[in-house]
Amino acid sequence: MVTHAGHGTVIRALANGLPLVCIPMARDQPDIAARVVHGGAGLRLAPGASVAKLHRTIERVLKEPHFRESAQRLERAIRQETEADRAVAELESLAARRVGVA
Repeated sequence: MVTHAGHGTVIRALANGLPLVCIPMARDQPDIAARVVHGGAGLRLAPGASVAKLHRTIERVLKEPHFRESAQRLERAIRQETEADRAVAELESLAARRVGVA
């Protein structure tokens, strides 16, 4: 996936195990791109990167297996995180403690 590194695009790509080439433009995008790189799931380019550099970077992300492996590892983590409704469990736990305190 080639993306501007917006949260929605990045999370959907990672939730499907897809490695990324991030070209952040503004706001939180540089931070999100840095997290993708840190997680090993892709690479970051500057907005003014040449077409040749973009092509080389895409080739690298597609050919080097560790990018896809990292994206798939993050896919599993996202799936695990979203399988259970943790918010409900936390609220029930807080309510139970509150009732026990009263």
